[in-house]
Amino acid sequence: MTVSFTKIIGSVEHDDSSTLVSLYTNIPHLDGIDAAVTYYEEFYNVDELPIPGADLHKLIEFILKHNYFEFNEKFYLQVTGTAMGTKMAPPYAVIFLASLEDKFLNDCLFKPSLYVRYIDDIFIIWPHGHNKLVEFHNSLNLIHPDIKLDLQYSDDQVSYLDTTVKIINNNIVTSVFHKPTDRNTILHHDSFHPNHIKKSVVKSQGIRCHRICKLNTDSENELKELAHKFTHRGYSEPEVTQILENVSHIPRENLLKANNHKDTHNKSVRFITNFHPYVNDSLRKMFKNLNPILEHESLAGVFQDTPCIVNRQPPNFKRIIVSSKFCSLDSSNKAGTYKCNKPRCLTCNHVSNETTLRYHGRTLYIKGHYSCSSTNVVYLIRCKKCIDAWYFGETCNALHIRLNGHRQTVTHNNTSLPIGEHFNLPNHSFDDLTILVVKDNFVDIHSRQKCEIENILKFGTNNSGLNRDIGFMSHYKAFV
Repeated sequence: MTVSFTKIIGSVEHDDSSTLVSLYTNIPHLDGIDAAVTYYEEFYNVDELPIPGADLHKLIEFILKHNYFEFNEKFYLQVTGTAMGTKMAPPYAVIFLASLEDKFLNDCLFKPSLYVRYIDDIFIIWPHGHNKLVEFHNSLNLIHPDIKLDLQYSDDQVSYLDTTVKIINNNIVTSVFHKPTDRNTILHHDSFHPNHIKKSVVKSQGIRCHRICKLNTDSENELKELAHKFTHRGYSEPEVTQILENVSHIPRENLLKANNHKDTHNKSVRFITNFHPYVNDSLRKMFKNLNPILEHESLAGVFQDTPCIVNRQPPNFKRIIVSSKFCSLDSSNKAGTYKCNKPRCLTCNHVSNETTLRYHGRTLYIKGHYSCSSTNVVYLIRCKKCIDAWYFGETCNALHIRLNGHRQTVTHNNTSLPIGEHFNLPNHSFDDLTILVVKDNFVDIHSRQKCEIENILKFGTNNSGLNRDIGFMSHYKAFV
């Protein structure tokens, strides 16, 4: 008996194995759509189809043929396969592969004792010897010109996903598989997460090891190694030991049973806030004090379940300092705000690409590369005729959209707003306005507004410039 692992890969253009490409991007549109529609129509009775098969064909085709993406300020269209990371990619690929392998397995003479697949990873048990296994693999590679499989097999053991499968005394034994490049990247205990999440990580990792290992000795060794990994990441050794000890006493048979998760969604009102241990404690006490009121029968129609606190991850250092934008090293990507040069753009004539500006003894440095199309920005408007006429603003929209709004205030002589008032002064017009981006790519609206206020206060444009206030902070009064 031979255990075998095959990895589905994309087609190769020549014999160099380094040119292998992924499965998702190698599924031909017509073959993939036909397989999906066929499966859909077979899954439902013809009279019970939610939508006609022809409509599903058009929907899938639209998704596949309109997969545009941006890279290095250029737009591309994917012409074959489906995009990796999209919601439809896994089920679409699974259905396509199922349509190929079902026909192949029904027609082949020598079949495996066991054939299972998880997306593009196949595990088989082969009882017909090495030569027939190689023939089976070669035949499998011929079922479609764009889909190829890499084969790994052994009479002793193979690794499949996160599991090592061994044959001992003609019995299958499983244990945890560790990649050679595996590193201890377990969530650090000092990480800014709730304590119950950290305890849950210990327990879930222990359950995973206990579930995979068939032999008690393997399970004990894995749990000891796991305890060492957690203590190395700052966890309390007694606490980790106690949690893993409790896990080891759970019968493995119970862990192998499928969990029928009940629908945990309820109609309770959720109070969503950034996680902070001290704030959460105060909120819990507040909700506890409010419970008698919220549970009163007069509010039964409003609060069907007790309101609960839901935490979201606050901005971390990575999200704050790391940009997902691709930065080119050529000269066209140097600092400053530049024209987008689109034929109908009215903002290009007002853009200033200065990177160092002086105002009342203070200096503003522009470090990023921006354009009329930049979004989620803090911007600076200046007047060509008035040295002191600086105005800081912020917007989630593209710069050219925000400037169109300012143009309307000037055109309609709306002097209730600072830009409309200034550029309607005698000998002034909208042509005297210049604009540039100060900063972009903010985590959220609060950080963007914070940057706007910091610049207003730093340069004093609320006193000597065009800003009439300090943004949303103008609603608050300072007490000394």
